[in-house]
Amino acid sequence: MYPIMRRFIERDYVFNNVKKNKNYITDEEINSMLDSMDLQWIDYTFKFLPKSSGWMIIVIDNDTNNRIEIDELDGFAYDFYIRNFAELSLDRARKQIREKLYSEVAI
Repeated sequence: MYPIMRRFIERDYVFNNVKKNKNYITDEEINSMLDSMDLQWIDYTFKFLPKSSGWMIIVIDNDTNNRIEIDELDGFAYDFYIRNFAELSLDRARKQIREKLYSEVAI
């Protein structure tokens, strides 16, 4: 299996979460709200490397090119990590079950 790369741009992640959960607010209002927060938004790349018993995850800060430890993640970055980890793990389990079922049928 190949490594799976996922980019996390915090501002975009927050924008999309607000847009998905709040039907009554416009894109312009969301952008205005986010701009007024005057935050240093983070930009990470998550590299999910498959192992026999799960995943090895490497997180890189795209602004500094430094490695980020999983226990340093918080807020939206941690939410992104958990959601992607769960999604990839579930996809992998489904694939393994399908392969096992089809290999037994072929016998």
